[in-house]
Amino acid sequence: MINSAIKSKWIISLTLLLALSGCAKSVSINEMKVVASFLTTGVEGPNPKRIPQTNFSTSDVLYYLTAIKWEPVGSNGGYHNVSWKWYANGSMVSEFKQSIFFKLTPYEIYSWYKAYMLGKGHQKVELYIDGKLFDTQEFEIV
Repeated sequence: MINSAIKSKWIISLTLLLALSGCAKSVSINEMKVVASFLTTGVEGPNPKRIPQTNFSTSDVLYYLTAIKWEPVGSNGGYHNVSWKWYANGSMVSEFKQSIFFKLTPYEIYSWYKAYMLGKGHQKVELYIDGKLFDTQEFEIV
């Protein structure tokens, strides 16, 4: 009787482990694509602006919004290492790294940066997922 109970618990545990391991599987970055990407300001508050911009002042806070999608719709994308590299006049000045769980597709991720910290000039920001360059946005700070 004890052997039968242990065997049943072992089978149930193994079945649950296999079922849950399927839930944690990540979508390959080769299956992901950018469907929308832009820089903007004023995304805080109850009615955020979502107007793409390419010119900013030094008093702005820049928000880099990117929507990523994958197939099949309704599936999660799993965990991925995401980094944003901010450049000022051709030199990288900052990199933010984060492990993100990509929930339902399309999934929006964002980064922000204070424009005065980049200074005036032609700037850019790059988005990497699992080390692969996914998107680049170039902009001016005047």
